[in-house]
Amino acid sequence: MASVICETEDDFCKFYFPLLDPRIPPESAESLTQAGVRWYNVDIVRERGIPELERIAVVPGISALILLNLNEKLRREENLQSEFILKMLTKEWRSPSQTNSLILAGDWNLALDEVLSPQSSAAGRKDAQTLLDLATELELADPFRLLSPEDPGYTWTSHMHRDRRQVTRRRLDYFLVSSQALEGVTAVQHIAHPLSDHKPVVAEVKLHNTTERGRGFFRLNSQNLEDPSIGSWLEKHMKAWESVKQYFDSTVEWLDSGIAIASGVMNVCSKILARNRNQRDAECRRRVEEAEEQMEGHPISTMVWAAEREKRMAEWESIQANKERRWAEVLKEKGIEVHDKMTKETFQRLQPRLLQQQMVELSHPFDEREPRASSASGLLEYAKLYYEDILTTRRPQDDFLTDLSENSDMWEDTTVSLLIAARLDLGRPVTVEETAQTLKSKATGKSPGVDGLTVEFFRKNWTIFGPALIELYNKVLSDGKLGKGMTHGVIAVLFKKGDKADVKNWRPISLLNVSYKILAKTLARQLGRYLPDLVGGDQGAFVQGRSIFNNIITAIEVLEVVQSENLDMVVLLINLEKAYDKRLQLCFAIGCGVLPRSTLRWWMRRRTGGTWEDLRLRDDATNNYFREKLRMSRRVFMEIGEACAPLLQRQVMFYKEPLPPEQIVAYALYRWASGESYDNNTSSFSIGRASRIMAVRDVTNALLRVYGDRISWPTGVRKHVVLRAFLDKGFPNCHGAVDCTHIYVDKPTNAPGENYFDRKHRFSVIAQVVVDLDLRVLDVFVGYPGSCHDIRVIQLSSLSRRAEEGVLFRGPPVTLLGGGRTNGYILGDNRYPPSEWVVVPYGVINQHPDEERFDTKQKVARGVVERAFGRLKGMWRFFLRTHKTNLETLPRQFTAVCILHNILLDAGVEFNENLLWEVDENGVPAMITTHRFRTSNEGPLTKAKDVKDTTIAINPFHT
Repeated sequence: MASVICETEDDFCKFYFPLLDPRIPPESAESLTQAGVRWYNVDIVRERGIPELERIAVVPGISALILLNLNEKLRREENLQSEFILKMLTKEWRSPSQTNSLILAGDWNLALDEVLSPQSSAAGRKDAQTLLDLATELELADPFRLLSPEDPGYTWTSHMHRDRRQVTRRRLDYFLVSSQALEGVTAVQHIAHPLSDHKPVVAEVKLHNTTERGRGFFRLNSQNLEDPSIGSWLEKHMKAWESVKQYFDSTVEWLDSGIAIASGVMNVCSKILARNRNQRDAECRRRVEEAEEQMEGHPISTMVWAAEREKRMAEWESIQANKERRWAEVLKEKGIEVHDKMTKETFQRLQPRLLQQQMVELSHPFDEREPRASSASGLLEYAKLYYEDILTTRRPQDDFLTDLSENSDMWEDTTVSLLIAARLDLGRPVTVEETAQTLKSKATGKSPGVDGLTVEFFRKNWTIFGPALIELYNKVLSDGKLGKGMTHGVIAVLFKKGDKADVKNWRPISLLNVSYKILAKTLARQLGRYLPDLVGGDQGAFVQGRSIFNNIITAIEVLEVVQSENLDMVVLLINLEKAYDKRLQLCFAIGCGVLPRSTLRWWMRRRTGGTWEDLRLRDDATNNYFREKLRMSRRVFMEIGEACAPLLQRQVMFYKEPLPPEQIVAYALYRWASGESYDNNTSSFSIGRASRIMAVRDVTNALLRVYGDRISWPTGVRKHVVLRAFLDKGFPNCHGAVDCTHIYVDKPTNAPGENYFDRKHRFSVIAQVVVDLDLRVLDVFVGYPGSCHDIRVIQLSSLSRRAEEGVLFRGPPVTLLGGGRTNGYILGDNRYPPSEWVVVPYGVINQHPDEERFDTKQKVARGVVERAFGRLKGMWRFFLRTHKTNLETLPRQFTAVCILHNILLDAGVEFNENLLWEVDENGVPAMITTHRFRTSNEGPLTKAKDVKDTTIAINPFHT
């Protein structure tokens, strides 16, 4: 459909030009004609070509090439400029209003799938931007996306990418509807055409919605709880309500009535407070506008009213700031983080009402011959029939007192049972403190029950309602019953996907009162402590600490083993479709491409041991093997494994025993020591690729948690030893030496690569390390891109902040030879600026003998950093070679290796100097490069003539 402007003798005339699509069935065209759509049949156009379109202007962004071809076939008296065409095709132009039910349909010959991708070459096209602007201006949405979120929905296969490249599938047919008309769209689907690969898109729309929305029920706005008068009234209400308890037959009825009264009052208070807030906002805005009008009066009064306007504007902005804070809190509860100013329009856009589908009609759940229901009573009746069928028991002769174990043999195979202590624990009364913890664990922002009281309400007023509810809960656990108010549930249906007229596509959600949920959650938390002993280890649901993700990983590893080993066996997929229908599907056969033999075969197999089996040997000869593979003795490995074991426990999964913690630790150490990738070093450890990644991650976290204190600034006796060692080198009160090294990585995929491209034309990450003369790591800071300078890294590190705040060097102060006093410092090279806590060499040309002697001593003492890097990277070659890595986990892994470095030093594990050598590509032994690279233009940070003046004040060793 093209929008065209034609110039006539009197004026311009704008009209729509619709053409009948030959794919539309005649009966559909007839029904659309009755609905007001006007068609022009091209078959009646006579064969006579008089092209004349110079005086026709087409709206920008919409192609009208069809008009050129059409006008060639029209006679002069019937072409686009004739009176005939004006009478047949045009009517008075009227811009569609945003409030009207607007539906735009047709083949747009435009694909938005690629345009919406920022990295696509088609992004920013004018025709696509025009369509997007139209949809934004009129608030149009694509109903197919909302009703079928998982369906790609393309209707045409485009061969834009040829030459053996990927074929782009694009969706060209769109229905764009307004928000008001969207409620009437029940289904959008594409249907296969027998003669074309272009699938027509068909939409079912209910044009006249006769269903009226119900009143709904009250939901308390948690903002009202900030008013102190609400809490004081509730406290007075429950105290007064206590005096009438004797007039009720039971505590249940008394508490139900008391909560119902509180709910009703909260409903009224919410309306009053909301009205007061709106009135205050409107009044502040009116006063600001009044001040602005008065400023336009007499020049003398302008200054007075300007000051008054500032005062009123500040009051109004305070109200807007409170609104922004409240909107940000609401969005945060829904998982949306906001880092900018929030307006009402932005808040509404982040919570679009288009996602809240309304039920407008339903088909009969069991009989397709029955008419569709569109009234409120009809919708309720069809929904009731469906949910009665699936929620009603198939054993009407039983009740809640029936003992089902008498007619079932399931209990004969059940061997687990609760211990006596667990039974007593589950049978004890509920306490106020326990329910308070339950309230803290419940999520906020959830829909309440019919009383409208939210979790936030009970958290705020638990001291008021808690004792009465606890009394009721304990009676229920003995022999009582809950009240009607607490057990009153409302089934709300939420649309999932597909046809909105099918009740099966609506998910039922039971909305229960929070007063009932507190009891249910408390009992669930009590039982959760004993579920791990009752539920099998291969079951992941409902047990804290277990996840179905473990079973998914197991399935992935099974497929990898079957495929890599080329096994002749079948993999079966059990699909529980929609939790009702059980289907066993034969997915595929892997191996020789034939069906398995008739004999019973399992896909489980015993994996080979390799390196891990060799490490498990118990003789003394394995110490050398441990040092070769894991860089440590067997005794140190066992100590680390035992310390980390509680954090590395795995659950028993289907057909597979969990990996022992020591095997997980061994793999992580072997990966760091060998420097091999996940794809090269796993066959000898019997670990699948998914488990390898988890193993390195878990061992890293365990080392940081268990041995995190191994990297710390020296204190006490250790500090005295460090200071004494540096004093022997000629540097009194020195705490360590600092330097940086590069960890080389592949080009990052999730970060700007140019930031990590260093001056040696390699991608790297910088690690800053402080060590003492015993090579112990005292501080580590890693993660910044390789293009950063050492000055920038140390300024951004916590080391600089702690030193400037006086936390790092706490004396006692020492008087140096030059008369200066210092509480402490560290040694650095010329890449660092001289300061009170970083001592750098002079590094100038034509040095004084004293300066040259000082630089030599400083370089010798500072060389401990390079030796530490040599030991660190020589032992843990993962950080020596270029490798693929996750930049988010790399800093934690390097810190974990620094911890291992200190552990081995404390254990007295000697360093094998042969680790500093490796054979190059030509077979020649060469020493590895473990430290930073140097460039010829690197020199001192200050000029030679300025060194003497600056170091007198800064360098404590200047005499």
